[in-house]
Amino acid sequence: MPGTDESDTGLGRARDLFLAALQQPEGERAAFLDVECAGDGVLRSEVDSLLASYNRAGGFLEGSAGDPAAAFWIGRSVGEYEILALIGRGGMGLVFEARQERPRRTVALKLLRPELADEGMRRRFEGEAELLGMLKHEGIARIFGAGTVETELGPQSYLAMERIEGKALRDFVESEGLGVVAIVRLFLRVCAAVQHAHDRGVIHRDLKPGNVLVEDSGQPKVLDFGVARAVNADLEVESRRTEAGQLVGTMAYMSPEQLRGESDKLSVQTDVYSLGVILYQLLAGVLPLDVRGKSFPEAIRILGDRDPIPLAETAPEVAPDLAAVVGKAIEREPERRYESVAQLAEDLRRFLSDEPVHARPPSMLYQFRLFARRNRVLVGGVLGIFLTLVAGVVLTISGQMRERALRREAQGLQRSAEEALERSRFEAYAANLAAAEGSLMALDVVNARMSLEQAEPRLRGWEWTHLRLRLDQSDPLLENGTGIESMALTRDATAVVTGGTDCSVRAFDLATRELLWTADLGQNFTVRGLAVAPTGGLVAAARGSWYAGRGGYGPIKLLSLADGNEVGELTGHRDVVQALSFSHSGTMLVSGSSDRTVRLWDLEGGREPRVLAEHGSDVSDVRFSDDGRWLASCGWDGRVFIFDSADWRVVQRFELDERLTCLAFSPDGEELAAGTWDGRLLLLDRRTGSSSYFEDRHHKSVKAVRFTADGRSVLSAGWDKLIQIHRLPRGTTDGVFLGATDPVTSLAIEDGGRRVLSGGLDGWVRGWRMETQGVRKLEPHDAWVYAVSASADGRTLASAGPAAKDTPGGSAYVKLHDLDSGEVRRRITVQGESTIWSLEFAPDADVFVTAGTRTGAIVWDAGTGEELLRLAHGDALRCATFDPAGKRIATTCHDLGVRVFDAKTGALLLLPMVWDRWRPYAACFSPDGTRLAVTYYGGAVALWDATDGSLLAGRVGQHRLDVYGVDFSPDGRVLVTSGRDHRIQPWSAARLLPLCAPIETSSSVLGVAFSPDGERLAVGDEAGLLRLFETRGWRQTIALHGHRSGIHGVEYGPTGRLLFTGGADGEVRVWDGGSAAEREVDRLFGKLQLTDDVLAAIASDPRLGEEERARAVELAKARRLDAEELASRAWRVALNPGLSPEDYAVAVRQASAALRERAGGDAMRVVLGAALYRAERFQEARAELEGAGAEARDNPFRCAFLTLTSIALGDHAAADREAAHLRELLDSGAWDSDAGLLKLLEELPSEE
Repeated sequence: MPGTDESDTGLGRARDLFLAALQQPEGERAAFLDVECAGDGVLRSEVDSLLASYNRAGGFLEGSAGDPAAAFWIGRSVGEYEILALIGRGGMGLVFEARQERPRRTVALKLLRPELADEGMRRRFEGEAELLGMLKHEGIARIFGAGTVETELGPQSYLAMERIEGKALRDFVESEGLGVVAIVRLFLRVCAAVQHAHDRGVIHRDLKPGNVLVEDSGQPKVLDFGVARAVNADLEVESRRTEAGQLVGTMAYMSPEQLRGESDKLSVQTDVYSLGVILYQLLAGVLPLDVRGKSFPEAIRILGDRDPIPLAETAPEVAPDLAAVVGKAIEREPERRYESVAQLAEDLRRFLSDEPVHARPPSMLYQFRLFARRNRVLVGGVLGIFLTLVAGVVLTISGQMRERALRREAQGLQRSAEEALERSRFEAYAANLAAAEGSLMALDVVNARMSLEQAEPRLRGWEWTHLRLRLDQSDPLLENGTGIESMALTRDATAVVTGGTDCSVRAFDLATRELLWTADLGQNFTVRGLAVAPTGGLVAAARGSWYAGRGGYGPIKLLSLADGNEVGELTGHRDVVQALSFSHSGTMLVSGSSDRTVRLWDLEGGREPRVLAEHGSDVSDVRFSDDGRWLASCGWDGRVFIFDSADWRVVQRFELDERLTCLAFSPDGEELAAGTWDGRLLLLDRRTGSSSYFEDRHHKSVKAVRFTADGRSVLSAGWDKLIQIHRLPRGTTDGVFLGATDPVTSLAIEDGGRRVLSGGLDGWVRGWRMETQGVRKLEPHDAWVYAVSASADGRTLASAGPAAKDTPGGSAYVKLHDLDSGEVRRRITVQGESTIWSLEFAPDADVFVTAGTRTGAIVWDAGTGEELLRLAHGDALRCATFDPAGKRIATTCHDLGVRVFDAKTGALLLLPMVWDRWRPYAACFSPDGTRLAVTYYGGAVALWDATDGSLLAGRVGQHRLDVYGVDFSPDGRVLVTSGRDHRIQPWSAARLLPLCAPIETSSSVLGVAFSPDGERLAVGDEAGLLRLFETRGWRQTIALHGHRSGIHGVEYGPTGRLLFTGGADGEVRVWDGGSAAEREVDRLFGKLQLTDDVLAAIASDPRLGEEERARAVELAKARRLDAEELASRAWRVALNPGLSPEDYAVAVRQASAALRERAGGDAMRVVLGAALYRAERFQEARAELEGAGAEARDNPFRCAFLTLTSIALGDHAAADREAAHLRELLDSGAWDSDAGLLKLLEELPSEE
């Protein structure tokens, strides 16, 4: 009838029961309908008819091929959504993956099934959309659109929602192997989403693990509000009304009142019960009352008559307080449960914080009352008997209580032991990292590497990768096969030529890393002098002994760059030729020799060599300027001659009291850098003849120097295995490249000055990127740096502070650093400003805002340096910050006001937010832009509503002095503040409640910043330490040294790889934590060791994007395995009998890889043979053990394993021979104290 809601008719009732029946096991549907229809034959007939139609269509759960409705929609469009594939279905609708063009995104599109598409059902379907539209929370799938459109099948209702990629809650917990604490933390995020729905008057009513998906990031998403119910009449929404007695939801997770169909008793406590069951199952692996597969009447009986099995019985390892919390959530009577999900969550947080929980186990009186209510006759009959047995019962209960107390105590001790073990592991991790950093500061690469290898792989994070990058920042490009004494790069940088310690010259293609040719210079000395002509395709090389006067020298050989064939030779020097250099045209060659002469060779004219100058001792280096105008020579006599190539006259000379080893011209030819035998460096001015020493030096002889392409820095390499970067004009060390394992002898610069090539006695040509030094120092300020901020694209870093100290009345300025080149792209002076306290880039534009003492807040165009907008204030500003959308700017002013402006127009959007007499210091928007956290002088922290300016919460007492730093976690759930009182305080961002006790440090904490993944908190303190904390337990992982005084500015780059700091020492530093690919490869090698295993793990790692995965594969393939570590791990396994076959299989693979890395190593073959024996591959074991050479012949371990192998093969004669030899070795007494050998000998049969 018109105006009648069909749900109130018989047909509507039949369809409601049909939908409920679909949620029952197929074999239990008849019993369910017997109860629900209660003799109503017409109603039962209607429901049976719908079920028969459902079965003829193939069932909603059988896939699109058997579902005509689903198959029909594939490839069609509904409204603006193109349907791609079926991803799910339920009683009311089908869910498809669909594509929306504008905005372009993939969505989950839910369609109402056509056979149910009457007016009443459409209203219910639309009701779900209205409910979801009210729910805007990170833990609830977002709705993008809803409506009804005309299609070929008639009106079609649809609902477009966020497409969630993730695992069901229980599957996620199991696959990640989460412990109790991690489960509770994850569950709290689910509670937050459900509470959000409750706050808006919506009860879910169908909560179960399958309706919660967890994304790879760890964010849970609550789905399927199709059976939700709006309890607030003001909302005017009712989704899927429930008639009395109707069953909605999944039985195993339903509350007793819900299962009984008591719709008048449904409340938020219904969802509390379901959440309690979910948490119970996550912790115990089973349900408190498993009614899955039971008939409807039987399920009601079980839930009505039986108490849930206590969590303490099914999972005794769970802490009693947590078990009490779960027990309170799943009480049968709603009034005994938590009144809200918020209360449940609060008790769980109290458990995590080791605070007393509000839940308590139900009293004995309460349990008895429930029993008496169910068994009135029985209780009356046995009351007399009960009284006579009171004494015995009391004793029994007392014993049980003692047993339970002992069990709780044991559980507590076990938990304490596990926590102590975890603490000790973390403390060892932090200690190893501190030791590694200390070794790096002392340039002790060996011990630094050892400490990093000992750090627990499971705990390794940003800080570990950062230290590893500082440990070895090189890319091993080419293996020369022998030590490299000299090296030269072709003019087009396509090939590199090396001079080896084996007296050979080799050429390599830099792009393919292939050997092009090898030329042998004829005697077993070293190639001392080497040069490649800029044009003409020539290579000049000269051999000689390490020291002059040994008679080991020869002529200069001219080789073809194309194939290495000799095309000529130059004779005339009477001692070793130490250095060679071609002129700009390639037609002239200059040589310097231990015979003290500098000679000029005309390669075209064929004239006799000309002696340009004579030094008082060996000539150590000769070098042309880049333009070919000037030639310089230096020698062990301390002299430097500069020649004009136009006429070869000496136009400048230096007399230095040094033994000079090498030199290089600046790009403009005006200056030279020179290195000395004792590790010092000098800067020489060609025009004036003046010289000055660098402030920093090498520990041993300098072997090579080169200017950077911009001429602002000098690179030096030395016998101390280091490559240093010296910033001019003072020559202070701006960075150090570590990683070479032997002295570095040669340097070259390519790729526009961005990559340094080095050759060394370790036989490798290595590449070093200027921008990946682990720690980079950008151009410093003349005074303190108060703030740093990176642009959204990560290409630019802005830094700012006060005016220069030595410029009274000067203006403050901002520097914009190009992070690719390291250069200052622009310097912006803020006229009339004495101090810039804060600056911040907009999140989506190339603009930034500054806050100053005199000029207020100014918005700047970073591209042009122009002022775009000025926000005037009546007093000094301390902070200006953008909201996450870049549309608003919040400021803190000394007039006590916190203001919010329109970032485009400058219009004041909210009246100043003033809290009592507190003066604001810093501010930060929440990630969703709805809240504004503000810190204050004096120790206060407040949370404001950023949409209407109301005060949400204010806290005083956690900080005792001025609060400086503030930042939200990326998910917006945590707020961290720091202050002058040396404290760091994590807060719950929802209610501004402390998450834990304040973290105490040794000095004022000036700035804080969360990493983009939320895993780390970076903190800068007044002592100049950059501290990193892991954010699960708020424990410090490392304190990094570098700044000489307080770190005020701290910020992560957009990808989380780079961390930027600015300090009171005027320095701006860039700390590199490696890419996600590098961090993952490091973690996997620490855990798996073998390249094949690492590659397999990379291929299946869902956290890596395709670009990162490709980079990780490249890094893994390039990683050189540590043969010693592999062999050590395999050996430890081989010495232990009784391990699993899998353990021994891994040991075999490790030992095989170690042997490949150290081909022919006898010790490695013994390790492999032992591992093969344990793996019961006896023939292969014998081959390896017998194949070990003479070096291993008298190794008793080899003899013992060979004896055991021979016995296993039944070769007793061989076993007797090896056993006899083993006795001879043992009789010497040299092995009496080797515990490993003594344990192995126990496996041998007794001589009896």
